Amino acid sequence: MDEVHRKKELRCPLANDDYDSEQRDMISEREIWGKKIKNRKGELGLRRGGTKFLGDVAVRILAHHLERHVPNLRFVRGPAFVLDAEESEFDLLIVDKDATGAKFTNAFPRSEVCSIVEVKGVGLICKKLDVETRLKKAISETSKRLGLPVLYLSFIESKSYIEEVRKALGNNAFILARAKGTNFPEPLAGEWKRFVVRVSELLESRNK
Repeated sequence: MDEVHRKKELRCPLANDDYDSEQRDMISEREIWGKKIKNRKGELGLRRGGTKFLGDVAVRILAHHLERHVPNLRFVRGPAFVLDAEESEFDLLIVDKDATGAKFTNAFPRSEVCSIVEVKGVGLICKKLDVETRLKKAISETSKRLGLPVLYLSFIESKSYIEEVRKALGNNAFILARAKGTNFPEPLAGEWKRFVVRVSELLESRNK
């Protein structure tokens, strides 16, 4: 077996259908908690609340599923930080397996960080006209400033925002599902596999 095919097998141990099935499971896991929060808010007559909790749920679901595909990395759930750039807080850091945070912190040396991931449980909450500016500031400028890859993964994104997100971030944007009002979100086939492949490629590039 040649080197190219060997690497492809390492990156994609599952069939496409298995990745898409896992992607649907991830969306379902997030939806279970989303409905619980929504119902509780309705019972209490609340219009807001639970956003940070659902954001944490999304990060934990992502880290849990990613660990099975890339076991030789460590996934640090936020609030997470990069040393000497502590003014910025991140949802998820992907770091070397043996990386150690600075004492009493969740901050890691830049040299031990493989990638930063901005995770959205319910997509962007802003005006459509502001999507590109907001993402470039949060993702592109951060990546340039720190010299590290920054990826964007959204569990659910509004249909009208998907094109804007992709236009702003290109291949660094990964969207698992399209919002369908009160119905179950519509999974976007291949997005989870694409994300796993990208993380694997980043690891390979670091090991060269």
